Amino acid sequence: MFINDKIAIKIAVCDDKNADLESTAALCRQVLDNSDMLYDITLFHSGSELIGSVSKGESYDIILLDMVMEGKDGMETARAVRSLDEDVFIIFASRNKELAIMGYEVSAVRYLAKPLDEIKLTEALLTCCSRIFDGTNILVPTDQGKYRIALSDIQFIEASDRGTRFTLTNESFHSRLKLNEAEAMLHHSTFILCHRAYIVNLSHVRHLRRYEFRLKSGEVVPVSKGRYNDIRSRFTDYKI
Repeated sequence: MFINDKIAIKIAVCDDKNADLESTAALCRQVLDNSDMLYDITLFHSGSELIGSVSKGESYDIILLDMVMEGKDGMETARAVRSLDEDVFIIFASRNKELAIMGYEVSAVRYLAKPLDEIKLTEALLTCCSRIFDGTNILVPTDQGKYRIALSDIQFIEASDRGTRFTLTNESFHSRLKLNEAEAMLHHSTFILCHRAYIVNLSHVRHLRRYEFRLKSGEVVPVSKGRYNDIRSRFTDYKI
């Protein structure tokens, strides 16, 4: 069983039939509660509503999308969302099984027949969750959408402009995540909160001088004076 006890999975459920919308959301809650997952589910009554949300900067980890809807149908909606977010996981649902093959066009993870089967929905949702938090990559929200990055590429993260700045091996970018939210995503022993405003990846550190880390790239990251001895011990343990 995949369990993540710190990060809430953001799920969008889109269906133009209220009964199906509510039943799908209820079953998702049941599945995720049974799997000890934290989650946040947002309901959309049309494809246009969902597209509007994503175009305004909202990002979702998983979208459960009805194929047959009035106005913009599931495929139109999926194409529009995919053009704005390459990383979101899309799960289609419909009573029309003949439409399943179309899902490959937008890299859908699964096609589920209605009425939804709890076992199949569980497998689909947990497959998505395990891919999102596979231990080597994280999805970071930015003003331009979600950014999938490898943990090994992160040199350090600093509190910046009501959010955080991620400095990677070849680039840097700003995220609206707070530093404590970024820290919660880093389930890896190489990361350490070395200062109230900095998290450093020890695998990128060349050496520790008094009150600062010198990175292999030449960057300098400050080290808390009050926690210096503890941080030095952590760094020494990592190097041994």
